[in-house]
Amino acid sequence: MRGRHQAADDAAPSPWRRRIALALLVGGRVLLVLGPLSAALCRVSKSVWENAPDDGGGVPDHWIPETTLAIALVFGFSFLTLVLPIGSVALAERTPTGLSIRAVLGTRRVDLTTARRHYVVLPGQGWNTEVVVLADGLWRWVALAASGIWEDAEDLPDRSRGARARQLAMGWATILVIAVVFFLVFGLLGAVAGIF
Repeated sequence: MRGRHQAADDAAPSPWRRRIALALLVGGRVLLVLGPLSAALCRVSKSVWENAPDDGGGVPDHWIPETTLAIALVFGFSFLTLVLPIGSVALAERTPTGLSIRAVLGTRRVDLTTARRHYVVLPGQGWNTEVVVLADGLWRWVALAASGIWEDAEDLPDRSRGARARQLAMGWATILVIAVVFFLVFGLLGAVAGIF
């Protein structure tokens, strides 16, 4: 870390930031099971809701398919953060040579002495989410995220201020990938559930 955050490098994040990050981590683990499970339960219970009147949007007006679609919406939007090694700054543990993050699927470590760094800025309305991708080998990489909403993006390790336009362009490309994955996963869960 640089500047005013150099001294805070070894300090623990504030308790509320850590609690938010832990809640999101646990929520992600629950959602990873809940998404496919709700689609399967919706499919199995199709005889209960398939003859319900249409709600005007093409979905039967019954709580089972409506709840399943709500869960599929959240699951689809957050799918990449559920399955990729993406973690919060608040839960990252840094050693002199390495970095460990807690992601939904477990802990991932990278060697900072050989890691390549790539910075991405996901533009937002008032708050950007800044991501640093650290890769030290073919399959050993992590993405460390910080957002102005709940964290200080300055807490990202070895943050670079250069090439801001390229970082924003990568952010827009990332948003495009998230959107495509969202529609694919949402559609797949809806189809598995028997709603579409």
